[in-house]
Amino acid sequence: DSGGGDDDDDDEAVLVVSDLGNDRLSLWTLQGNFIAEYGSFGTGLGQFGSPTGVSFLDDNMRLVVTEFGNDRLTLLHLNFKASEEQPQCIASASAAGGAADG
Repeated sequence: DSGGGDDDDDDEAVLVVSDLGNDRLSLWTLQGNFIAEYGSFGTGLGQFGSPTGVSFLDDNMRLVVTEFGNDRLTLLHLNFKASEEQPQCIASASAAGGAADG
């Protein structure tokens, strides 16, 4: 701690990494400490097919995950502090806007 400024924001900041090879996201503190991993392979909510990118939408911890394997965007809401809870998937849509064939 440098003693100057407010470090509270850094304590709550989260780095989200798309893990293409393991079909999941990993969450880290800015200090490099592992928090949690989220997701598995599949096409359902909370599942990914080769996630290739992550972008935060706003300060409310909502983010979009792009998926190469599922041809879709997934909207997530990271509704946790520290490692108390896992993130929740709140929506998922295909790039074409249609439902997957079943």
